[in-house]
Amino acid sequence: MRSPKLAALELRRFRRGKLPAAALVALLLLPLLYGALYLFSFWDPYGNLDKLPVALVNNDKGATNDGKRVEAGDEISDKLLDSKVFAWHEVSSAEAEKGVEDGTYYLSLTMPADFSKKIASSGGDSPETGALQVRTNDANNYIVGQISKTVFGEVRNAASTNASRGFLDRIFVNFSDLHDKTADAAKGADELKGGISKAKKGSKELADGLKDSKAGTERLSDGIVKLNTGAGEVASGARQVAGGTQQLADKVNGAAGEARPFFTYFKENGKSIGEAARLAADGAKTARENLGKLVAAA
Repeated sequence: MRSPKLAALELRRFRRGKLPAAALVALLLLPLLYGALYLFSFWDPYGNLDKLPVALVNNDKGATNDGKRVEAGDEISDKLLDSKVFAWHEVSSAEAEKGVEDGTYYLSLTMPADFSKKIASSGGDSPETGALQVRTNDANNYIVGQISKTVFGEVRNAASTNASRGFLDRIFVNFSDLHDKTADAAKGADELKGGISKAKKGSKELADGLKDSKAGTERLSDGIVKLNTGAGEVASGARQVAGGTQQLADKVNGAAGEARPFFTYFKENGKSIGEAARLAADGAKTARENLGKLVAAA
């Protein structure tokens, strides 16, 4: 109950004079006025673009294609100036840059010197796309990005005339294909993800294989060490066998040298020795016979 009474007492204070009443009215109207001004400033922001100063820089030097002169920059500039959608100002590159920086122009549209040359190249072996340059300054207005899109829309409309229709597809990306290209990019991303998963699995298998290869290499290294040791032992044994064979050969040669005189003697006196052996055999036979007779007589 106290709160309503306190509020009523406070309101009675504003009835004591004109100044408190005026202050109360101001407190009520100021928020409404602020909201109204805020809404008014953003109400139909594209309705008065013809009063928006925009710098137009045409540095295009033209080009020749199949014997015909191409002046894409001049044609599009004329159409933009006739459209009166923006307050176009034809200026130089330096003036446009300075004007955008100090707020004289909200943005600038520049056609480079090789604009027509790149467009005309679309009929040759190395086609190129004519690039338009838009300079903005966010400090001028936060919706300047939206305005720059409108600028591109106006350039598209200017390039859609009969005189410049051939330039349209060579100036802009085909926006109708943007969704399909995005879908293709998403599909490619999925395929890339699957490829990365397969690569990860293959990397794991490769790591396992490298571990097995490392273990096999270690076993092979141990076997090579043992093989080297065994080869050394075989070489040592071979040297020992060679030494023993040489000793045996030396002894055989020595024995043959010592027996050679006997062989020579037998060769020279073999016949005499044979006759002596026969005589000895006959004598032994006669002795046995005589010995037998003596035994019988006794």
